[in-house]
Amino acid sequence: MMLELNSLMFLRQRRNNFLTFSFYIIILRYLFILILLPLCSLAKKNILFIAVDDLKPSLGVYGDKFAVTPNIDKLASLGTTFTNAHVQQAICAPSRVSLLTGLRPDLTEVWDLETQMRNKNPDIITLPQYFKENGYSTVGMGKIFDNRSVDRKLDELSWSMPYIKVDVDHSVHGNTITGFQSPENKQILSQIKEKATADGVPQGKMWQYLRSKYKPSTESFDISDDGYVDGAMTLEAISQLKKLSKKNEPFFLAVGYVKPHLPFVAPKKYWDFYNRDEISLAKYQKWARGTVKLSYNNNGEMRSYTDIPDSFNENGLINENKQRELIHGYYACVSYVDAQIGKILNVLETNGMLDNTIVILWGDHGWHLGDHGQWAKHSNFEQATRSPLIIVDPDTKSNNFSSSPVEFIDVFPTLTELTGLDIPESLQGSSLLPILKGKSKRIKDYAVSQYPRGNVMGYALRNERYRYVAWYKNRSTVEEDVIIKELYDYKNDPNETVNIVGIERELSQQFQETLNTFLDNQTKEKIKFKLTQNISKSNNLGNNQPAVSSGMNLLKNSGFENGTTGWNKGKGCPIYSVNNNARSGNSALMFEGTKCSIFQKVNGLKPNTTYKVSAYIKSENNEPALLKIRFYGGADITRRYSKSEYGEVTTTFKTGPDNTSARIALLKYADGATGKTWFDDISVTEVGLKPSSQNNLGNNQPAVSSGMNLLKNSGFENGTTGWNKGKGCPIYSVNNNARSGNSALMFEGTKCSIFQKVNGLKPNTTYKVSAYIKSENNEPALLKIRFYGGADITRRYSKSEYGEVTTTFKTGPDNTSARIALLKYADGATGKTWFDDISVTEVGKISSSSKQNIKKILSKKFDERFYFGATISSKQLGTDAEKLLINNFNMTVPENAVKQARVHPDPHTWNWIDMDNILLMSEKNNLAVRLHGPVSPQSSHWAKNDNRTPGELEKNMNEYFTEQCKRYNGHPNVLWMDVVNETVERNGEWFGPKKGVDQWENPWTIIGFENDPNKTPKYIVKAFEIANEYAPNISLVYNQHGGMEKKMWEKVKETIIYLKGKGLRVDGLGWQAHLSNKNNINQEDIQFLSDLIDWCHDNELDFHVTEIDYKIFGEVNTYNQKIQADAYSRILKILLSKINNGVVTYNTWGLVDRIGEHTDKSRFIFDLVGNPKPAYFSLLKTLDDFNLFD
Repeated sequence: MMLELNSLMFLRQRRNNFLTFSFYIIILRYLFILILLPLCSLAKKNILFIAVDDLKPSLGVYGDKFAVTPNIDKLASLGTTFTNAHVQQAICAPSRVSLLTGLRPDLTEVWDLETQMRNKNPDIITLPQYFKENGYSTVGMGKIFDNRSVDRKLDELSWSMPYIKVDVDHSVHGNTITGFQSPENKQILSQIKEKATADGVPQGKMWQYLRSKYKPSTESFDISDDGYVDGAMTLEAISQLKKLSKKNEPFFLAVGYVKPHLPFVAPKKYWDFYNRDEISLAKYQKWARGTVKLSYNNNGEMRSYTDIPDSFNENGLINENKQRELIHGYYACVSYVDAQIGKILNVLETNGMLDNTIVILWGDHGWHLGDHGQWAKHSNFEQATRSPLIIVDPDTKSNNFSSSPVEFIDVFPTLTELTGLDIPESLQGSSLLPILKGKSKRIKDYAVSQYPRGNVMGYALRNERYRYVAWYKNRSTVEEDVIIKELYDYKNDPNETVNIVGIERELSQQFQETLNTFLDNQTKEKIKFKLTQNISKSNNLGNNQPAVSSGMNLLKNSGFENGTTGWNKGKGCPIYSVNNNARSGNSALMFEGTKCSIFQKVNGLKPNTTYKVSAYIKSENNEPALLKIRFYGGADITRRYSKSEYGEVTTTFKTGPDNTSARIALLKYADGATGKTWFDDISVTEVGLKPSSQNNLGNNQPAVSSGMNLLKNSGFENGTTGWNKGKGCPIYSVNNNARSGNSALMFEGTKCSIFQKVNGLKPNTTYKVSAYIKSENNEPALLKIRFYGGADITRRYSKSEYGEVTTTFKTGPDNTSARIALLKYADGATGKTWFDDISVTEVGKISSSSKQNIKKILSKKFDERFYFGATISSKQLGTDAEKLLINNFNMTVPENAVKQARVHPDPHTWNWIDMDNILLMSEKNNLAVRLHGPVSPQSSHWAKNDNRTPGELEKNMNEYFTEQCKRYNGHPNVLWMDVVNETVERNGEWFGPKKGVDQWENPWTIIGFENDPNKTPKYIVKAFEIANEYAPNISLVYNQHGGMEKKMWEKVKETIIYLKGKGLRVDGLGWQAHLSNKNNINQEDIQFLSDLIDWCHDNELDFHVTEIDYKIFGEVNTYNQKIQADAYSRILKILLSKINNGVVTYNTWGLVDRIGEHTDKSRFIFDLVGNPKPAYFSLLKTLDDFNLFD
């Protein structure tokens, strides 16, 4: 018993000792973890993120023996060099957004240099933002994002501190002027600037103006590195490195070099690295055999440099001397940037940071240096998509090379895995860590790049040997929509001289099947990604979110394989199902002649649901055919197509709340048409829209003020009563400079603010804010809306005469007030600024949205037999004026966007963007367009210069008008083009030149005159010759101003007859019809007009009222508005009376009344805030009363 007790006590003591020992072990482990945690934190790797603009693999480490790049070569020896790395789109903004988000352009929807990333994707996560959210100090400078794709703070969410903007401040030469430092260039630019300032060019637009006038492509100047921005930025980067190294948290330092982007400017010592005589030109400077223009850029970026256009030879190539200069400049810039990178790496090394820092160097895309005759990027070729990618990590392999295809979207997941962070699920790229550690030679089979050309999108697949490219029309991703294919074999043809897609058919099909799978998967990825984005946050409110088809084709016999079963034929031309000319399958539908129709009623649709309609059409003789959607719960929708090869016509419609069916009709009603038209592959599919589509709130309905002004003392007639002044400059209510009434508000100087809180607003309601502002010295003033339930809204104005500034805001679900503020915070401003007539009004849907409006009558009664339009300015795009246009008219005319003075102001400058934007809006909203860019008195100052010779003028006119015709011929919305304008004065004399450049004059007659009895100016004949040759698909109009002066019109008639006698096509005559209460039209004029229209139709000419308006001089009262309304309607009645004899159209010279020399005097049919005036209702009644069949 005693023995058992002793044994038990021994065991208990042993157990207690063991527990005590275990307890100490646990404590030691816990202490050990506590000690290790801060050490682990300290050991977290830093990231040095180096971006180089326009950098192709012209580096020693990539095998370029000509390049002098010792520092980048040394960096590469420390890590992995990816020799087959490709960007997702070879242009700055899309490429950078893709790399910095890990998402392809089709997901970010950033395909251009205008779209802001967060407007499309408000909750998108960027690479630096992700590191910031995980404890990193993120600092950016230089060009990381393209500034056009992000906010003014270079994506504020991405950075731990305000983005660093570096200016050059050289100790001897000071700052650059538009990037140039040489005294010669600075002197030229200073002279241009001095003259521009005297001419009133605003300082805010001076940089752009200077670059449009003088922008050489190269500069070599003997100056230290910090004399240009990349050298100055390197000094700032080194300073930041030293500061960041002293902080406890790890850093992400992003340094974006702007060279070797054009212009090629670098200190002379880097130019001296190279002997220009030893420079080799591109071996192959032709298009690849078997390719078309679509594959190539137009060298537009290069041509924008003022010394380049004259450098092109007749063969379309830049002359060899200039080529060598450009290549020399590119390499000099590469060496300059290489030296800057060397300075930063030296600081890393000397401060012992290399052992704890990941260094990544990348270019945003490649660069053509003359290959294929191409310069810059903007293509799907190897030289554009391939760019350097070097990653150095202290824990991975050194001196490592990988030829695996990789993509720049792989950077985001790679850096997160290297630093031990979780990889976000939304990323489309793959981590490169297996390659970096030498565990794998390849992580993917191919890299994908893409490039858009208008409505066509090209996708490229690049593996280790081949590049396959497919170009899809209408930005489709369906194989049937591929219009061009390319295949290149880099083993046998490294210079891409032959497209072998027709030779290697089986291989091409394999690539196409791979691309099909990729695009199908990407569509699914996009839907998933968009679900994570709160689209309602963005300014677009979902308007630009594409519809994704989510269902089967709801039409029966959609390809006419069973004849016309399921379809209902109308009376008219013969209609057959034929076994030739099918787009797919064996059959297609064919119309022969005109007045043809067939339709199918689609039943079983869901109310309040969006459907997509698609049809493929082709037509002989460019005779237009129509796709029409009716009886679905909304206004009829019509789409037109007239080309001789199959093209897709698409639209969407949304059923009404009580509608479960729709009629899909195919029609052809072209007068005199005799050709055949084919239809195939018609489809109706249910569409799934992105979440928050309810935020569109009927986004096609423009806002029109529907209530009283909610502001107190909005015109400052009672001083500043009701307004709250901020601290700052003097603010007064003054009795001069009022826009209306007796008073206006005046700021003097800067740092001024005044605001009024507007109470009693309705939640979830849209309001319109308007303010009239003018400012001395072009000093910017601001209108700001705050505290309404959304992000602050700011509008800026800086002109010296009153102009209206408008915006709208929507209150939040719990918001019943807003703050309306007027501010001025321009640094150094000393001038005066005035404000008047501020208003806040509740906004309703468009006037007449539930009643009758012009467009509804046009659609219901005329069915595209009559076009009624309004002129729009490019500045009105995106405003209420655009919405009024879309909802009330079926046609538009660009105000000045395509006139020579705007598009081609001198031989070296081109600007099509305003016109292209108007066309984009027109195409989206199915508006017909008449191009108003004639050879006319609206010429540039360059053309008006008194020293211009006939030869110079003819060359300039030919260049401008030929380019316009080529650019817009065949566009489905462009139906008419003004070829010449304002050729004859009211007295019947030719309108000619005047002294100076500031008068209304016509310099083109200097070119000379024909030998006919009328002495017809040669420019008129030449303009119609150009239009006949290069615009065969557009109806050509001879446009004329004036009233009903007989001598003037007789001269015009004789000229048209003369042109037709020379075999030239003239399709129509236009009359501007500018009227006023000083120059109204009487009964005699009406009869003359009637006879003139009859003459046109007798001579197979259309008649167009092209620019009608009516100025009211003096008081705008009820009487004058009634006279104005009557004038508008009398002209319309005359046109309608002729509609069965020939084509007539009616276009007003504007939409809403505005302030300004050419838009004042209450001349239009909507008032300043978009309310319809008596003239609108008079025109509405005229249309409604007209009987088409009388």
